[in-house]
Amino acid sequence: MKPIVLAPGPTKVHPEMAQWLQEAVEEGAVWQSHRSPWFLEMFADVNKRIKDLLSIPDTHTVLFMNSSNEAWERAMQCLTTTETFHTVGGEFAMRWHQYAGWLGRKAVEWKYTHEFDGNFGEIEVPDTAEAICITNNETSIGLWTPEDQIHQLARRYPDKMFMVDVVSSMPHCKLDWSLIDVAMWSIQKGFHCIAGLSVVVVSKRALARAEELEKTQSIGTYHAFPRVAEYAAQNMTAETPNVLAIYILRKAVMKYQSIGLDTLRKNLSDRAAAFYSALEDTSFGCLVKEKAYRSPTLFAVNSGDLNANDLRAKWAKELNMWTGACYGPLKDHNFRVGNFPMHTPEEHEVMLNAIRAASLAKV
Repeated sequence: MKPIVLAPGPTKVHPEMAQWLQEAVEEGAVWQSHRSPWFLEMFADVNKRIKDLLSIPDTHTVLFMNSSNEAWERAMQCLTTTETFHTVGGEFAMRWHQYAGWLGRKAVEWKYTHEFDGNFGEIEVPDTAEAICITNNETSIGLWTPEDQIHQLARRYPDKMFMVDVVSSMPHCKLDWSLIDVAMWSIQKGFHCIAGLSVVVVSKRALARAEELEKTQSIGTYHAFPRVAEYAAQNMTAETPNVLAIYILRKAVMKYQSIGLDTLRKNLSDRAAAFYSALEDTSFGCLVKEKAYRSPTLFAVNSGDLNANDLRAKWAKELNMWTGACYGPLKDHNFRVGNFPMHTPEEHEVMLNAIRAASLAKV
């Protein structure tokens, strides 16, 4: 039975993956030097395609790193000295906040939960904070911070470095890049690629800030933003990278370009609306109560008085269907379902039928 991979990441890969891997072997992507003309040409092409797909302006540089966790750390070390501000509503934003503390910053935490019903754009940020760190889609609870509220907050604090984690929301989210200093995402989610690569978008303002800070403090070594950007300007990476992952990402971006980003985004939104609507006719529900904050790319489903861990294990065994657990105290009665570009209405219908069956079984 073919697996139905609705996990929130790593998630299902493109159906062309086997073909792309074969082509990678044939083209030498598994052995080519990262200083070879082949790599330089490939790097330049994927970099340009990412910028074209997501309308990233020339004021911003696209960098590659090993993971978005690393990008959190690099952003903290390269762009701050004393204090950072974090919106924290779940496991992953909490880790970003924790990393800042480990680096010796005063990491100010502004907490919210899955029951949040306010306006992120109206958050009060301390004058002393050098950077605002916000999560567009909190992966652990399926709560979406709408882009207009992200932009509202950025406009209110133009003097601060503004950083956005878009790990579980790219390529759906649509950012006003003129307001963003750093954005990062990993390719094993919304780009349906093999894990082990993060895309980091950094503004000229951020690079200038890093260069200025380095005059008085350490901003890291070979993966400090200015050094990675210097290599990127030459279509290179600072170290031997995951060449295969970059190659596969290029294939995925080319596919997305052929489909069209507007079409991809509309399909995601339509599937999300259909899933949330169907869920209302079952005994299950949404963990996030406020509809405006329900993620279009990651559904956090509440299983009521049924044990979510038992359900997930049952579905994996009987249906070969894989979903994601929630974290901490939410784990026993909530689970997560991915809705990235290559997921299909048919896969979600299998999920919904399983939910319907579980609902009927308890009556």
